Amino acid sequence: MIVDQDSDSHESIARFLAEGFLRITDVLPDEHFDDLRTRIDDGEAPAGAPLERILDSRKVATLLDSLLGPDRELVRVSSHTTLPGEGGQPLHVDGVRDLRGPRFDVQLLIFPQLTTQDMGGTRIVPRSHLRLVDNSCIGRYQHLTGELRAAGPTGTIYLVHSRLWHSGLRNDATTTRRMLRVRLRGRRQAACWNVSEETLGAVPLFTRGRWEDSTSSREADYELIKLIRFLTGHSEYDHQREYGLRYG
Repeated sequence: MIVDQDSDSHESIARFLAEGFLRITDVLPDEHFDDLRTRIDDGEAPAGAPLERILDSRKVATLLDSLLGPDRELVRVSSHTTLPGEGGQPLHVDGVRDLRGPRFDVQLLIFPQLTTQDMGGTRIVPRSHLRLVDNSCIGRYQHLTGELRAAGPTGTIYLVHSRLWHSGLRNDATTTRRMLRVRLRGRRQAACWNVSEETLGAVPLFTRGRWEDSTSSREADYELIKLIRFLTGHSEYDHQREYGLRYG
């Protein structure tokens, strides 16, 4: 049984579903991430206890329980080191076209050091996870209105929907940039977010992305409704009843 989460957690999950990512800080003391950074520099895969402490921390575990369910598996762990003057990727989605319907994985982008804007970070496009695309067919898109740069102080973690458009950026600083990427998958994900329809009605979910036109935004809203229905088990959920016939 999944314990009800507090209102802040519900708002965080809603924001993740609506935008495709969530940033959290102050998960563990900086010293823990200093150790992760040392392991990355030594060429070690920071798995085992150091990674488990992050995944088992209250902030992270509470969110993962509602997004993936308590029974989840570690799919992949990889570290990324970008030297000054290097880096830069086209916009893409990890993996090939995902045909699992509303099911999704969660990726954690873990920054074990202070990562400033001039160090690059990761470019992300809010609400892009609601569009099904092939891996690199979006690589030609540049400077989309509303795109963000994932960066932050030591220990910053971004939880990212596995279909969110993103790219690593060029490091224009004089400091080497490091990041740990972790991909997780829920074994029994359906209806793992224990939230009432009344609570859903009180949190902001449907806001047009700055890069979307009215038609594409409406289509994204359809996909978001299906995603919410899958994750909550509320099969009749519809924030505007006019969509009911389409997804009834």
